[in-house]
Amino acid sequence: MIKKVPTTELTHLSYISGNHEFLRLLSILHRESFEDIDQRGWSKTEMNETLQSPGMQAQIFSHKSEPVGFVLYRTIAGEAEIIGIGTRPNWQGRGIARQMLSQIIHQLSRNRVEQVYLEVREDNMKAIQLYTALNFTLNGRRNKYYQTMSGKNIDALVFCLRL
Repeated sequence: MIKKVPTTELTHLSYISGNHEFLRLLSILHRESFEDIDQRGWSKTEMNETLQSPGMQAQIFSHKSEPVGFVLYRTIAGEAEIIGIGTRPNWQGRGIARQMLSQIIHQLSRNRVEQVYLEVREDNMKAIQLYTALNFTLNGRRNKYYQTMSGKNIDALVFCLRL
């Protein structure tokens, strides 16, 4: 049985502009988190460009100083969008993604965000189960939104959480 990680043992580090080590680690975490579902990870340059957009933020979460996951998100005009959330494969199934997303939602709520949106591949059942367990509701679909590294097109489901 996989041991769950207690909430108190998960810490996070927020992105500060120009922190190249953060960008490097974020890129590694992104690649590792999605390679098992045939999704291309973003490069350090792509991460940097994304984080230059207005309202973009990133947090890397660690357990006892070991980076275990990340959340990329954008806030603007009382709304937030989760751009990406991922957990290293050897840490999956331990409640890390739930804790990361719960912490971000709590932070967004304190900052008076009213709605949180996210998109997920329609075949990512673990993520869909997590989002519905956290009270996100299905809000729409984007046809052929994701393209896998092998060239397959997959629809995105759009979820919304009202805070």
